Amino acid sequence: MKAEIKIENCPEPYAIIHTPEVNEQVQRVLSYMRQDTHTLIGQKDDRQYVLSIHEILFAQVKEEKTYVYTMDQMYRVKHRLYEIKQMVGHDFVQISKSSIVRIDACESVEIDFGGALVLHIKNGLKTYVSRHYLKNFKKQIGL
Repeated sequence: MKAEIKIENCPEPYAIIHTPEVNEQVQRVLSYMRQDTHTLIGQKDDRQYVLSIHEILFAQVKEEKTYVYTMDQMYRVKHRLYEIKQMVGHDFVQISKSSIVRIDACESVEIDFGGALVLHIKNGLKTYVSRHYLKNFKKQIGL
């Protein structure tokens, strides 16, 4: 099977398969492509990067702009937080009105002064879990 990639200005990656018949090889490719493998376009330093949702550890809205964090970078994305939450599904949990985190990216939690819960993420970030989302967060991570 031949393959070709064209870099274009489009909202998300898509594929077109030209084939005289749908055989086993085409079925395997279609099956793989239909899996829940979403990507996001992240912007950093006037460049755009294709990010797999599996790379994303944390997503946050600051000053009406949405940012996603990977293990070592932060990217601005055009999606709204609820759209990202729909893409990533049950792998993420909401921790505040403006933040979601990948459950397996949570490194540790600690109780801060005043009873607030501080969440340490594997990439070195730390953030707070809002009281409103605390019960669901604890349930999701097994506390």
